Amino acid sequence: MAENKFEIGDVVHLNSGSPDMTVESVFSATSSIQTCWFNEVGEKRTAIFHPDCLHLVLTDEEIMALLAEDCDCCQPKPADN
Repeated sequence: MAENKFEIGDVVHLNSGSPDMTVESVFSATSSIQTCWFNEVGEKRTAIFHPDCLHLVLTDEEIMALLAEDCDCCQPKPADN
């Protein structure tokens, strides 16, 4: 069985679209992920999904770091001697 790509505390979305959901539990035996979120009136909701139905939500800092890796304009310039 493949190693799970999600950890407790990760913020995820359904591939088809969803509110931000937090990973609450990872069930290795069944390859499933329990998530929670709060609906429009503040009620906590939970659901269990197969990991292939989810993707990780990146923070702004993670996005900027990824962009900087791929962008020459964001790399440090060599010092003029």
